[in-house]
Amino acid sequence: MKKNGDYFRSNRLIYTFVLVIVALAINAALAQAGAADRQDAKVEDKSEAKPTIMLTEHDQKVLCKKIATLLKENKIDKYVPERKDFDPRASEYLNLDIDGDGKADKIIVSRGAGESYLGVHLSTGVEYDVEVSGFITLIRFEGNIYAIVTYREWNAAKDNDKVIGYQLYKLTKDRAIIVCDKL
Repeated sequence: MKKNGDYFRSNRLIYTFVLVIVALAINAALAQAGAADRQDAKVEDKSEAKPTIMLTEHDQKVLCKKIATLLKENKIDKYVPERKDFDPRASEYLNLDIDGDGKADKIIVSRGAGESYLGVHLSTGVEYDVEVSGFITLIRFEGNIYAIVTYREWNAAKDNDKVIGYQLYKLTKDRAIIVCDKL
C-alpha cells in the first residue's frame, strides 16, 4: 500500500514530467519561429542588395556587338525612348522606370560643347549622375536602359567632326555601370 507522501511524490513527478514536455514543445516552437524569422530576414536582405551587372563575359561581348552593329547601321534611333526637349541642349526622357517600382523616374541629359551630363533621379529617392566629355543618348534595349556616350573629334580644317568611339553604360537602381568600354 502506498503512503500518502509517495502519492504526492508520484504526482509531482508526473507534473514535472508534463512541465518538461510542455517546456520542450514551447522551446521547439520558438526555435522554429526564430528560424523562420531569420529566413525571412535573409530574403529581405537579398531584396535590398545592390544590383550588379550579371552578364557573363560572353554575354557582355554579345551585347556590345549588337549595339555596335545598330550604331554602324544607323538603326539605334528606333531604341531611343520618348523624350521632351526643353532646351536646345537638354532633354528629359519620359516613362522610364529604372528602379522597377512602377513609377516613372526623372532622367535628364544636358549637352554642352563637347560634353554631356546625365542626371538620374529615381522615384525611390536615389540620385546619381554621369558627366562625360562625349554626347549621351539613352536607349531602351532588351528590357534595360542604357546610356550611349559618343566621342567625336572636331576637324577645324574641314569644319566638321567625326565619331572616334562609343561607351555603353547600363543604368541601374543605384548607379551607372560601364558595360562596353569601347564599341
